Amino acid sequence: MALLKEESYTIEDIYALPDGERAELIDGHIYYMAPPSYKHQKLVMELSAIIRNYIKQHKGTCEVLPAPFAVYLDEINNTYVEPDISVICDPNKLDDKGCKGAPDWIIEIVSPASRKMDYLLKLFKYRSAGVREYVPGDPLHRMNWKASAHAGTLLMRREEHTAQQTVTVLLALESHSPDSGIMTQDEALLEHTIRVCAQCLWEFFRNGWQVRLCIGERRKDGLPIMSPYGGGSGMYHQLMQQLALLRLQEIVPQSQMLSMHGRSSIQETLLLITPYTDRTTAQWKQHCGGLVLVTGHAHDGGSCADARIPLPEYLHSEEVAS
Repeated sequence: MALLKEESYTIEDIYALPDGERAELIDGHIYYMAPPSYKHQKLVMELSAIIRNYIKQHKGTCEVLPAPFAVYLDEINNTYVEPDISVICDPNKLDDKGCKGAPDWIIEIVSPASRKMDYLLKLFKYRSAGVREYVPGDPLHRMNWKASAHAGTLLMRREEHTAQQTVTVLLALESHSPDSGIMTQDEALLEHTIRVCAQCLWEFFRNGWQVRLCIGERRKDGLPIMSPYGGGSGMYHQLMQQLALLRLQEIVPQSQMLSMHGRSSIQETLLLITPYTDRTTAQWKQHCGGLVLVTGHAHDGGSCADARIPLPEYLHSEEVAS
């Protein structure tokens, strides 16, 4: 969790932490790191050895460096990360302090405590810094990023006629329809939905769209979290921070979100990213012409979904069993 402080932290604050306390610094915010588990460390060591042996067998020169190892992604003094595994092929980036610039390959072993950080904030920073390959190694929560990108691209192509490339993305956070009778939230499905949303946002931003995000979690005034319209990497980073800080509590019903976003007074695209569809979803789509991307259950037979990126059943089953 980030420290609450008005002014920004710098790398000097990281150096001043007590011995044995690890943290990362992203855009001036400090995020403390929990001690790694036995399983986490075993995976890091096994993967590092496999990659290192492969490079040696093929007479490569790339360095394989497991954490704790400092990576300074840019020249700004407010970002410092410690990827679980860094593969660096340019020796000029290495010195006694760590790696100056983006590694060629980064692997993160994702834990429940770090999942949102690794999939959202770090993903943005690694992309911006030019990391060639980023693998969040989380077998129970893998996401088909290519499918998400493909879905986002298809949705944008469908809306190419829109004179002003403006989109409001509605992120629904009820995992089941109220009519399903299921009262407990499916956290694995919700986190999958958030990651799908993050990838679709990336597709919109990198194609120059103006984006507004409405999230189905209540603010203090009881309304859904709502961003202003914006574009560019700065806005994308703000939205990734917002997604990473979601608590998945005080959920706004999907029906309430849809009632707040009917026909727009401006020419824009409406995109609903939701774990489920039902008759209310279909009625909203028919009324306002919005697009629907479903990550979970289709209680209307799936007739109103423009795209589907479900969490694979065998992964969901393993999560429930664990």
